Amino acid sequence: MNKKEMHDFLKTTSFIPSKKMGQNFLFSNEYQNMIVNSLTEYNNVLEIGPGLGALTDLIIKKNPKNFKLIELDKRIVEFIKNKHPNLEVINNNFLKVNLEKVFDEEYNVISNLPYSISSNAIVNIIKCSKINEAVILIQKEVATRILSKVDEDKYNGFSVLVNSLTEVEYLFDIPNDVFYPKPEVTSTLLKFKIKKDVDFNKEEYEKFIRKCFSQKRKTIYNNLKSYFPSEKIINVLENNGIDKNIRPEKITIEEYQELFRDFYEK
Repeated sequence: MNKKEMHDFLKTTSFIPSKKMGQNFLFSNEYQNMIVNSLTEYNNVLEIGPGLGALTDLIIKKNPKNFKLIELDKRIVEFIKNKHPNLEVINNNFLKVNLEKVFDEEYNVISNLPYSISSNAIVNIIKCSKINEAVILIQKEVATRILSKVDEDKYNGFSVLVNSLTEVEYLFDIPNDVFYPKPEVTSTLLKFKIKKDVDFNKEEYEKFIRKCFSQKRKTIYNNLKSYFPSEKIINVLENNGIDKNIRPEKITIEEYQELFRDFYEK
């Protein structure tokens, strides 16, 4: 669906994109193809937030064995079902869907995520054991946080969690003038390859990282002292060669994983 086709459809159907749901429809055929071609394989595919089906149509051409969609807006569900009657569309808030039960087999994800849920959605995706890979379009600001390295200004708990559980690849930026309505920000496409060799509890690890970064300007010791005995914190930090007065943004991802093991698994 190009720009003219999109405007014609919106005018004919009196469809008004929902600001509350973060609907910004990509109308560039070039970028649509680039996004879909970024997936490694198309055996089992889940698309989150299909919008008016631009990516959906291209994925169908890849002839996936299993293809499902998750969409909250009932208007879009009806539109997609009328266009592709045999396609399974889960009408639900993505954040409430149990991703472990969407497919019986392992699968890949593709999405132009609503900006308002992008961080929470990514966390849900990367914790799912059945997902192999996710190609996700998000606002550049969030992508910058994900790609930040230790001691950089944007490096935070989200950076640590995502890079602990995935291998992240920057693909390309997409300008805001190829969306309707036009968002105020640039978008970035990232590819997440889910690490299958993670040997710690992802849920507990996420909680631990949140504790470590509960107040970024405080020291790691001060952030953790509400959750663990002071003696234990000092011992664990010393065993890992970490000064108790260091701030959380100066600790590497590898060090956080060792700290987690020492606090929870020893």
